[in-house]
Amino acid sequence: FNTLIENGHYQRTIRSWDRVNGDWIEETQEKQPLKSGDRVIALVNNLGATPLSELYGVYHRLALCCENFGLNIERSLIGSYCTSLDMSGISI
Repeated sequence: FNTLIENGHYQRTIRSWDRVNGDWIEETQEKQPLKSGDRVIALVNNLGATPLSELYGVYHRLALCCENFGLNIERSLIGSYCTSLDMSGISI
């Protein structure tokens, strides 16, 4: 969790195709570091073969870490959103 919080600011360029002009459009997006009081969505994803009870255990720990840092979880998503065939594990 500390690694996630300490990653800080980064930016990247997103390219999309402009169908009208037939050319690429580049847009720079920036992510600011998380700070106390920020509102977040917590996503605990099942990679495929992890029991739901373990996902809720991971979410509980994530919620405690967010609370200790001062982050407000506005919505939580716990389940199989992006999976791999019978792969054990989770992503946050």
